[in-house]
Amino acid sequence: MVVLGVAAAVVVGGLVVAGGAVLDAFGDSRTAEIGDCLEAAEETDGTGHTGRRARRAADGPREPHVVGCDDDAAVHVILDERPADADPSSCLEVAGATAAVTSNEPRPRTLCVGPVGADPALSVNTVVPGDCVVVDGDSARRAACGAPGASRVLGVLEDGSAVPDVFSGVVAACVDAGYDDAESLYIWSIDDETSSRLSFDRGLCLAG
Repeated sequence: MVVLGVAAAVVVGGLVVAGGAVLDAFGDSRTAEIGDCLEAAEETDGTGHTGRRARRAADGPREPHVVGCDDDAAVHVILDERPADADPSSCLEVAGATAAVTSNEPRPRTLCVGPVGADPALSVNTVVPGDCVVVDGDSARRAACGAPGASRVLGVLEDGSAVPDVFSGVVAACVDAGYDDAESLYIWSIDDETSSRLSFDRGLCLAG
């Protein structure tokens, strides 16, 4: 079994393969700082269902604003920052980050953000072989290896690997990387407006 993990889910060919999103610079008069929270846009999946997500730069001129973290509109919290020219996937190294945000104030930079209220300590962004995680639907969290439902991380796949064609039986992507005992694969990405949702930034080969 292969489980696809995402930060902001999008269905492509029946597969849930997406991540966070890149936001445009802020329209708020106050400079965004680490620890600040952001509002997010409304989206529709074409069936009348709407949900809140990070706004892409390509969505239009209206930009997200800094809001109080106790505001009902608060969706993302700024966890860290990177240089303006950093690849959005560099935010994968920040515990809890699910999206990369571009900002030009007070200087050009990339902000790494995650969901308001989520505990970065439970994020799987920084797990390494030997750690354990619990996968629940299309999300996962770090866990003690003895926890109910916990799987052991055999290896980590990176570098924009292609989403596998086969998701049952032998997990080819893990076998090819030398993790022959893997029983499942959990994948996710930090997304931007130019990236393909047919690839992923990071995957966990899991057993147990």
